[in-house]
Amino acid sequence: MAEKINPASKHRAIIVPAAAIAAAHLSINAEPLLLGSLVDGLDLDVADAGLLATLELVAFGCASLATAPAVNLIRARKAAILALLVTALANILSMLVINFELLAALRIASGAGGGALAAVAYALVSRQPDSEKQFAKCYVALFFSAMLGYLLIPFFSDPFLHRGVFGFVAAGSILTMPVMLMLDDEDGRPGATSQRSPLLSPNVILLIGGAMLLTFSDGLVWPMTERIGSGLGLGSGTIGIILALGVITGMPGLLAAGRLGSRAGTLGPILLGMWGTAIAGLIIALAGGTPMFVIGILLKNPFFFLALPYIMAAASRLDPRGHASALLGGMLPLGAGLGPWPAGAIADQFGFPMVGWAGLGSVLVATFLFCLALWKTRHRMAH
Repeated sequence: MAEKINPASKHRAIIVPAAAIAAAHLSINAEPLLLGSLVDGLDLDVADAGLLATLELVAFGCASLATAPAVNLIRARKAAILALLVTALANILSMLVINFELLAALRIASGAGGGALAAVAYALVSRQPDSEKQFAKCYVALFFSAMLGYLLIPFFSDPFLHRGVFGFVAAGSILTMPVMLMLDDEDGRPGATSQRSPLLSPNVILLIGGAMLLTFSDGLVWPMTERIGSGLGLGSGTIGIILALGVITGMPGLLAAGRLGSRAGTLGPILLGMWGTAIAGLIIALAGGTPMFVIGILLKNPFFFLALPYIMAAASRLDPRGHASALLGGMLPLGAGLGPWPAGAIADQFGFPMVGWAGLGSVLVATFLFCLALWKTRHRMAH
C-alpha cells in the first residue's frame, strides 16, 4: 500500500498542520468573547453581532468548499501563507472601521482566509495512517490555542473591546507564518492510491450533513456563553477563565480518541460525544446560576472533542485522497456559523433556554444521518 503522505520529517507532518488548524480557528474560538465586545463596543444588539459571526463562519466554510477539490493541485506552503496574510490583514482593518457593512465584508474576508488554510491542513492530516490519532494530536494544539485565547483576550477586550479581539487574531496569524515556511509543497500531494471514491458520494453527503447539524447545535449555544454569563453577573475576565477551564477539561476526550484510535470503532464514539455535548449545551442555556453555568461548560468540550477526531477520520476513510476531509473541515465551521444569528434572534424573542432546546433538536436529526452514513461501513472503518 502506498504512503498517504511523503513528508520530509515525521514531526513536521504533524507540527505544521496542527499549527495551521490552530491558526485557522483563532477567530472562531474567540467568538464567545468577541460577540459581547461587539455588542458593547459598537452598540449592536445580540442578533446583529451574531450576524457578523455567522458571515465569518459561512465564509470559512465556503472557502474550504472552494479549496477542497484543489487540495491535490495547489502548492501547500504558498496557499497557507496567502491564507494567513488575508486573515491577518482583514483583522487589522477590522480594528479600524466602525461601519457595520464594511466590518461585515472584512469578517467575510477573515473567514475565507481561515477556511482555505483549514482545508489545506485537514487534507495533509487525512493522508496519514491511523488518522484518528493524528487528528487528535492536531486538536490538542487547537485546544491549547483556544485556552490561551480565553485567558489572554480579556486583557485586550476589556480596554479595547472588539478591537482588542481582532488585534489578538491578527497577531496570532502573523506569528504562525514562520511555521508555514516549514511546509514542503510535496506535502500537499498524496501518493498514488487505487481507491477513487467520488468527492460527494452518498455516505460523504450524509456524514457532512450530520457533522454540520452537530456544529450547528454547538454554534447555537457556544457563542451565547458570554451573554449568558453576563446575565448571571459574571465579568468578561471571569467568563474567559471559565471558558479556558472548559477547554482544559476537554482534553480527556482528545486523549481518549488519540489512545483508542480505530479500536473503538467509529459510530459509537461519535454518538456518545454528540449527545454529551448537546446535553451540556442545554445545561448552559438553562443555567439559573453560576454553578450550573460552570458545570455545563466543563462538560461540553470533553464530549465534543471525543466525537470530532472520529468524524474527521470517517471522512478520510470514505475518501483517502483527502478531498472529503478538506471539505468536511470547512463544513464543520459552516454549520457552526449558521448558529449565532438564529441563536441571537431566538434569545431576543424567547430567551436562552429555547436556544438550548433547539440545539438538542439538531443533534436528534444528526443522529439519524450519522447512523445512515456509517452503519453499513462501520465494520470496514473499524479495521
